[in-house]
Amino acid sequence: MSADHKLPHDENAEKVLLASCLFNLALCERGDVFPHLFYHDGHRALYQDLVRIHADYGAVPVENLPIYLPEKLHPLFYDLQDVASSADPGPVVKLLREFAERRRLIVEAESVAAAAANPDRPVTVKDSAVPDSWPIESLRVGKYLKTEPKPVDWLVDFLLLRGIVALVYGPGGSFKTWLLIQLCVLLVVADQFEECLFLGAWCIKKARRVLYCYPEDISNDFHYRLKLVVDRLCEQYADLASLIREKVEERFLFLSREQFFDGDTSGLFDIGGQPTPKWERLCRTVEEAQIDILIIDTKSVCTATEENDNNANAELIKHLGFLRDRTGITIVLVHHVNKASRTSGDGENAFRGASALLANSRGAIYVRPKDCNGIEHIEVMPIKVTAGEKQKKILCSLAGFPWFTKVDALEDDPEELEERHIVALLEYLRDHPGISGKMLAEAKALKKTIGGKNRIYEILKISLDNAIVRREGLSKNTRYYAV
Repeated sequence: MSADHKLPHDENAEKVLLASCLFNLALCERGDVFPHLFYHDGHRALYQDLVRIHADYGAVPVENLPIYLPEKLHPLFYDLQDVASSADPGPVVKLLREFAERRRLIVEAESVAAAAANPDRPVTVKDSAVPDSWPIESLRVGKYLKTEPKPVDWLVDFLLLRGIVALVYGPGGSFKTWLLIQLCVLLVVADQFEECLFLGAWCIKKARRVLYCYPEDISNDFHYRLKLVVDRLCEQYADLASLIREKVEERFLFLSREQFFDGDTSGLFDIGGQPTPKWERLCRTVEEAQIDILIIDTKSVCTATEENDNNANAELIKHLGFLRDRTGITIVLVHHVNKASRTSGDGENAFRGASALLANSRGAIYVRPKDCNGIEHIEVMPIKVTAGEKQKKILCSLAGFPWFTKVDALEDDPEELEERHIVALLEYLRDHPGISGKMLAEAKALKKTIGGKNRIYEILKISLDNAIVRREGLSKNTRYYAV
């Protein structure tokens, strides 16, 4: 069996399906099951051969099938003849239902593409499955050399482009939803200000239409957040309050949990990253309302896609891209980092689940809480910016909550900084007892937390003077230990 096959992991269901195909080869034409979905390699090979036999020879009687099958599959064939009347067909029915809709959507998309390319020719399923080659002249790059590229269209200058699939991710409790609500409010009212800055750092030059999909919590949670954000903005700009409320009401749409799951508990995408009817419904809503930016908060609640399956998540991003291609919309997917990163401080490189989400997105912003002298801040880090110079991370104060604004880098109190450096040195010595002074000064972990060689030696001397580090040996043989 192959470790790559995730579904259906039910060999009895596979056997019943294959046994049914033996007695009625026409079932192989339904397109409800893809060969790669078979968990058992022998089952997959047999199914592929049955499809081939039906395509080449039509309705072959079951007793004649061994003539057309490879000898290595004969034992499996005879075993399956006994299965047809004894196994429970329930799992197969469920399997077929699950993938029937998926196949329908794929074939429908292929048919539409084929019809657009050849409007005068009737399109069949077989036509759309194997289209003609692309016209060679259309592939030549000369047109790009003779014209100028379209100017970059930023939703938020040097942070978020229009017409991309982007990620906003970070640990739980890092104010991601608060930040995005603030961003959306500024996007819909940007034309009311001479200068509109997100977090006091990134400029928004044009007003946009927003759809915020938030099934993670009840609508009252979003109600509380949005009203607080808008009320505080209106307090700050009292002369524009009525216009601010008017533009938010006109341009800001919200899909609540109650609406999202009303009568249908499915997500936007299934376990394999394929779109569901709910996704198609959302797409139609986006097009009808002429939305510029769609926020999906969060991926884990809005989709059923297997978190660690790279292929499935690549499919999900691909289908998000199809909506972007049709409409020019920006789609922001909210996600989390893994649990270990919450204490390691390496969250931007510890993306939760399949790496395809981050790799296939064209923009990414990492958000995390940060303690500065005992005062909580948040750090916003652009990880992937498609156009323009890569932006540096910024530190934001929570003093004006729920509005966050950029602050200059805070200087640490010298005594607190020295104390933290001593603690870092002691922890390192406990992990590396008997280390030499030279190796201590070259330790990458200490350079990262304390600084250069001179600073490490300075903290070592302070620790020796305070008898919390002891020294053994002389000259080149000197070794250091935490007390």
